Amino acid sequence: MPTTLTKNKFIFIEKELEEKTRRFQRRVFLQNQTDIIDFTSNDYLGFSQNDCLIERSKHFTQCYGVGAQASRLLSGNLPCHENLEEKLKSLSHSEAIVLMNSGFQANISTLPALANRHSLLIMDRLVHNSLVQGALLSKATIWRYRHQDLIHMESLLKKASEASFNRIIVLTESLFGMDGDQTDLSSFCSLCEKYGAISYIDEAHAFGVFGKNGMGLVEPSMKADFVLRTFGKALGSFGACISGSQMLIDFLCNFCNGLIYATALPPPILGAVDGALDLLPSMCKERKQLQEKAKLLREELRKLDYDTGLSDSHLIPLIMGKENNALDLSNYLKSHKILAMAIRPPTVPSGESRLRLSIRLNHSEEDFEALFTALASYKGPRHA
Repeated sequence: MPTTLTKNKFIFIEKELEEKTRRFQRRVFLQNQTDIIDFTSNDYLGFSQNDCLIERSKHFTQCYGVGAQASRLLSGNLPCHENLEEKLKSLSHSEAIVLMNSGFQANISTLPALANRHSLLIMDRLVHNSLVQGALLSKATIWRYRHQDLIHMESLLKKASEASFNRIIVLTESLFGMDGDQTDLSSFCSLCEKYGAISYIDEAHAFGVFGKNGMGLVEPSMKADFVLRTFGKALGSFGACISGSQMLIDFLCNFCNGLIYATALPPPILGAVDGALDLLPSMCKERKQLQEKAKLLREELRKLDYDTGLSDSHLIPLIMGKENNALDLSNYLKSHKILAMAIRPPTVPSGESRLRLSIRLNHSEEDFEALFTALASYKGPRHA
């Protein structure tokens, strides 16, 4: 007779959720509110509501339908996929590019294609969860260096060069999503070249808002091996792409399961991205304006004794330390019709809970004034 382990087979789930609640880490979906000032959205350029993108999405739907119907390696490779890749190649000066269904999917399926249990993955300790999960799925050895500490990174590369790994891949983000600080990509790529390591750079938060044509912080002269760009943040849509040499992209087409076994991106999404790419090259003024807004906000926040960390971008943390401190401030702002969510472990390290303010081009002076007024009147702790 089989043994009954427990009357409630889901008791472990109840206990895990209770523990999340006890630690002030339990997550819930937010109800959409139209009468609130949103400082959480990644729609940095306001593209999600842009008329050009909406019309281009409609046009692609009329031309190609609402879905790709299959993987691109079957019958799902439509002209709109190839045309968009060509446009991305031209704008970013990349040798080859392949579309992916999302940044998360790209990272968790590309890394297991590139690495195995004989490989080494070296990564900044604060890289996005998708890179961490992809690294774990690869079964490679994982070493992590102190955040933005390229001296520590080089020491690990030296150590690795004396070992017997079949390949070394180094991972970072060009702009860190929770801290808003930029990586010294020129030095990063130079170190990878020096030690014969493969460089892999996630441009999710920089694509659209930095660089020539809005293509991000990676420049062709840096000779990065793999660059991930996503369409769900500054481009206001959905999806991603990976650039590299033709040989590297051919490799992904043959070994990246997230590309091989997934239905291709739908035409309406591609239409929106196509429209965004037409606008980006002429938006130098808007990109500069976005960063000027962020700089002014950082200066004012520091005057109010808030800790904005190392941010030098449109992503600004308010580092509060304890989870309940971050939740208290978030709830206080919500009572003032301002949405700024608490970011807690495991998304950020323990003791570094925070609010993250995402600055958008369509934030008005009145929006910032409302934020300043609320933060100035807050009586609780303002930093860790």
